[in-house]
Amino acid sequence: MDKKDLEELKEWKEKNLNYIETYGVDIYKNGNKKKKTEKVINAINKIVKVILIIFCILIIIALGVLLVYRWNIIYDSVHINAKETLEGMYKIKLVEVSKNIDSHQNGSYIFELKDNSEIKFNVLVEWASMNEDYADNCQKYYFEHWENNNKNNIQTNIAYYEDIILKYQQYIQIKDETEIEDAVKLLYDLAEFAGDKFSPDWELYLKVDENTRIYPFAYYNINLEKSINTAKSEYENLTKNP
Repeated sequence: MDKKDLEELKEWKEKNLNYIETYGVDIYKNGNKKKKTEKVINAINKIVKVILIIFCILIIIALGVLLVYRWNIIYDSVHINAKETLEGMYKIKLVEVSKNIDSHQNGSYIFELKDNSEIKFNVLVEWASMNEDYADNCQKYYFEHWENNNKNNIQTNIAYYEDIILKYQQYIQIKDETEIEDAVKLLYDLAEFAGDKFSPDWELYLKVDENTRIYPFAYYNINLEKSINTAKSEYENLTKNP
């Protein structure tokens, strides 16, 4: 320490001594206390900042989880699950054979019945929209396996939606009321052959003319006599009010 530093130190001590005599406060000790206090405050500030950062991160994570959860709910509400929907709709069990879909599960599927792998059908899914031909393929399968000498009296129309979904229609052409009973009996025999796989969704009807159809089976639990009477009654109404 040179002469100049010694003089400054001596001057500072004298100044501090005068300050103690006048105010009763030691500048040196007060300065040290102030520095310690500042260090403690700085440390507390750093801890508070860390806590705030952690709290903000937790809030962001919680919001992210909530958004994902909400998105999943919205996604499920606007996107149909083909397999679950069809199994619930028709009370059947299905096996997925193949699919050609995008990352959103939209596209085409092929399913088969778990208890009859010969019955296969197609499904087209686009978000909440679904087109399928389960009933049509069931009708086609049971008609082809049905043994009845008069089955040739049933006419068949086949078309396809989007070149995939089968549209299968069958009818018996009738000329007058006298042909209704035999026609309904023949269609009824086919429905009975299908058993619990028969559905009112089958396009199975009596054709009066190009613009007039009579559907004798409107329910799952069909009754022959009731179906005949229903068809005759509808025919009478149609002919009375052409």
